[in-house]
Amino acid sequence: DVVSYFDDIVAQWAAPPGRFLDVGCGAGYLLNAARVHGWETTGVDLWKELIHVGRRYLKLDIKDGTLFDCRFEAGQFNVVVMTEFIEHVPSPYKLLVEINRILKDGGIVFLTTPNIASTTYNRLGEKWLPQIHPAEHLFYFTKSTMNKILEKTGFDALDIFTVGGKDNDEQLMAVASKKEIGRAHV
Repeated sequence: DVVSYFDDIVAQWAAPPGRFLDVGCGAGYLLNAARVHGWETTGVDLWKELIHVGRRYLKLDIKDGTLFDCRFEAGQFNVVVMTEFIEHVPSPYKLLVEINRILKDGGIVFLTTPNIASTTYNRLGEKWLPQIHPAEHLFYFTKSTMNKILEKTGFDALDIFTVGGKDNDEQLMAVASKKEIGRAHV
């Protein structure tokens, strides 16, 4: 699951204490796990019912709105996470530029998204798309296209990989660090 992958990956690239942001956090279960591990956490989501659950029952700091609505300060976060989110936004480019802005130098972005180059997609073709809610998904990525957008928005890809069993590579995961000042071409 995403929490265990996150624990393994973030432990390789970043360690608390630090500031952790989950964009599209829902009720905040990943935020809660990060908090338990020593992170200072903040979440952002639009789904009011889930925000209420996270605030009331988990006592989490979850902002109601978009990432852009929050107007976070530059360099405010050490880690930004987006699980199954980037495919839903009208401009993944603008989203990643904003994440680059709010990350500290050397900060880490971790994201997951459906893999349009998956074995299942290659086997089923267009029949695969209804299973992943195409009306809600505005963009799809492969390892190559993910690497390109990360590079164009000022990140160095540390790892881009798929997860699942032998024939299950439907989940694309990426870990990238904010480029050093002077190396970013945003």
